[in-house]
Amino acid sequence: MDWFEMAMKLMVVAGSATIVFGLLVSGIRIALGRPSRSQRWLEAMARRHGDATADQEMAELRQTVERLGGDVAELQERLDFAERLLAQQRERPALPGGAAAEARRSG
Repeated sequence: MDWFEMAMKLMVVAGSATIVFGLLVSGIRIALGRPSRSQRWLEAMARRHGDATADQEMAELRQTVERLGGDVAELQERLDFAERLLAQQRERPALPGGAAAEARRSG
């Protein structure tokens, strides 16, 4: 392998690592609810130009995010409830007259 191939492979690996790192950082920022620099810049530009449609869209997006947060919380409560029911069902002893009684009747 010559030096050119090696350099190209290193560039591909470095570029891929940079992209993965950027996506990871962006995902963490979104999960934590921190706006990115570009998002803050867009908001500042919309305020500076007095764009009413941008303000309205931002308000709608915020309402959607809040609604989705409520939906996620409700789904989490339902999941917790279902897990508790399953745990209770596993802890209950088997009902009398189950498989053992059936075997006695047929045998």
